[in-house]
Amino acid sequence: ADDLITPKGREMLIAVVTTIVNEEVSRFFAVRPVVGSLTFKAGRSRYAKALRAVGQSVDATSCAADCSALSSVAVAPSYCSTGVAADAVLSVVKLPSSGRPGVAGTGSSCAHDQNGRPLWLFFLFLKPINP
Repeated sequence: ADDLITPKGREMLIAVVTTIVNEEVSRFFAVRPVVGSLTFKAGRSRYAKALRAVGQSVDATSCAADCSALSSVAVAPSYCSTGVAADAVLSVVKLPSSGRPGVAGTGSSCAHDQNGRPLWLFFLFLKPINP
């Protein structure tokens, strides 16, 4: 299955993302440090009506609902209760290949603070990850 990330592929992704964040893009981010744990809100997706219209079931009480419903990010319920010791979250998601030549992946954010700043970023890979 080309939607799996092997342990070796996971190690490679961690190394690549860490290098990119530390050496190339960190100067472009300004994250306000969180006091205590970073927590997210539980509830419905802002896009629940549109998602239902295309036949997708939407859990009315999921944690960081837009991250799971729109971005295929795995979100543990604890992210809304106890939170996570971080100032922001980065998820790497691997989906089955898109069949679109030249498209290897994409990325964006799926949860924001009250000022619209992204708190949960994700990279979505569409091509197989072969270390």
